Amino acid sequence: MQLNGDGYLDPGIHAATVADIKTHFVDAFPTSATRETIFEGYKRHTTDLQQCNVAFDQYADGSFVSSKVDPGDIDFVCIADADTIDALPPEKQRIIATLFRGKATKATHQCDAYFIASVPDTDPRHQSYWANRKFWLGCFGFDRADKPKGFLKLQITPSASPSVATAVAGAAGGNSGTGAAP
Repeated sequence: MQLNGDGYLDPGIHAATVADIKTHFVDAFPTSATRETIFEGYKRHTTDLQQCNVAFDQYADGSFVSSKVDPGDIDFVCIADADTIDALPPEKQRIIATLFRGKATKATHQCDAYFIASVPDTDPRHQSYWANRKFWLGCFGFDRADKPKGFLKLQITPSASPSVATAVAGAAGGNSGTGAAP
């Protein structure tokens, strides 16, 4: 995973694992005062998600996925099936809600984390899901000056260990969900 001359991944979605994030965005910046702390918070977030027993597609971006030596956090949006989330016990639903509080998640996990619930294309909420998904992928695909850039995609699978997050090629499957944009 190489950063280009602009300090970003080349435009597109780049499959990654938690180990890839450590190698390319923590270990590759030995002088960073923030990256290790952010990564530890990210791993706690991932572990907390995995313990909810739900599979998530995660798209990660922001200054953490760039050449900035000392980013402030890691930004990501996770997508999971709405019916699966709705079927969880209330306690697990509360845990998920606390893990996706946008910038407020930084206080507990060093993450700027958002959630989109996916639904099938036959669901009346599908148009809202699709608009939110496109919003996030569009935001992550460009910097603040509208320069195209790449971002990461991970699949977070139910488990007690963040090391089982596995790489997935391509964009998230395209016929599910609703979601909340900021």
